[in-house]
Amino acid sequence: MQTRSLARTRNLLFSLTVLATCLAPARAGIEDRDNRNPTAAYWAYNVSVATMQSVISQGNRVVSMKVVATSPTLLTIAYVPNSGTYAKTWWWAVDYTPTSLGTLIANNKARLTDLEVYTVGGSVRMAALMELNTGTNSKGWWWYYGTTTTFIYSEASRLGARVVDLEQYVEGTTTKYAAVLLHNSGQDAKSWWSYLNVTSSYVTSRLAANGARIWDIDRIGTDRYNVTMVKFTGEYCWYFWNLSASAVTDTLSQYGGRLIDIHQYSTTSGTRFDIVLVNSSNALSRRVADLMLGKSDGFSGTYLRRVTTTSSATLAYINGDKRFEPASTLKTLHLVHTMRDIYVNGTISLNSPLTVTTTTSATNSCPFATTPFSMTAQNVLQGMMRASDNALTKVVTDRYGMTALNSTAAALGMSNTRVNHHIGC
Repeated sequence: MQTRSLARTRNLLFSLTVLATCLAPARAGIEDRDNRNPTAAYWAYNVSVATMQSVISQGNRVVSMKVVATSPTLLTIAYVPNSGTYAKTWWWAVDYTPTSLGTLIANNKARLTDLEVYTVGGSVRMAALMELNTGTNSKGWWWYYGTTTTFIYSEASRLGARVVDLEQYVEGTTTKYAAVLLHNSGQDAKSWWSYLNVTSSYVTSRLAANGARIWDIDRIGTDRYNVTMVKFTGEYCWYFWNLSASAVTDTLSQYGGRLIDIHQYSTTSGTRFDIVLVNSSNALSRRVADLMLGKSDGFSGTYLRRVTTTSSATLAYINGDKRFEPASTLKTLHLVHTMRDIYVNGTISLNSPLTVTTTTSATNSCPFATTPFSMTAQNVLQGMMRASDNALTKVVTDRYGMTALNSTAAALGMSNTRVNHHIGC
């Protein structure tokens, strides 16, 4: 491991520190921002150190961390299961002095993957994510603090490196910078660009002009950013500004992505977030999502599961937990409930007569009264499913009631499914 820091040492008092170490088998050194393998992905905001420790204890690894408050310490985090190609031996630290963080890095033979710099009572403090930098995960890297961007970019040029994390902060009355550099070679070699104090619209224009994607972005003020971008090479990647917390969750689900960078800030409209995400879905999920994105201003999604007598597996999943109005898809529940009544309870048979009391028209999908007539249960069910007939669906709903239909849904594990009204109305 190669490390460098500014030669000006500081006699900072050692403060309360928080450190965790999380061990896992070493993997080939692919950067999280380059990892295209599917994985579950999560995020949380305004969480305490204790809450983050709980998240990690469940087998997760934090991949992005931002300090949003210092008294008490509150964090915004993005995390993934620490398994498969995302498995790392890693550590995290909060409220370290620069000197103590440097000692920790050296002792663990680690490499910084995310650095946060802030001040507490006028003193510089750091929070960091780091991973083991030995074996197949070993990379040439450097880090700096208390310096200028001129010095940082000069070092990047001299060392054949690129900036992968740039932090701006104020010490006293002076604006200073900290940075993490990565040797720009091998699988990490990329064309890259860095821009300081630019607007979101400028970021967008540079991404288009450079054919690039965001690698690291720091919000330094209202619509002002420091951004580092790298050449786009076919990765699925997106970025969004000024989202509410619920919109962040909805966006991750809608795009099937995972966060690689997130910034939280306050506005007159409430807490808002700027986010950068990359694909986190398998090939089939991604293909379906691409077909649906942009076709509607609403939500879209897919859930495809193969079920056999001996096993089951989820084949595609985008927005699968999103509650929505399923329209005629919900008639499957009416069919299952009736077939259970026929074959399990034996209350009726397929030949049993059922009374139809409503009909529909080309201009009115909500069943309305008509002269009653009789149909067999089989014909009612066939018309309900083949022709998606709302009047015949109402026959089933009226016979069993919505409460009974919802009980069947619960028994089938459809805990978020409810029949609340007659379909078509």
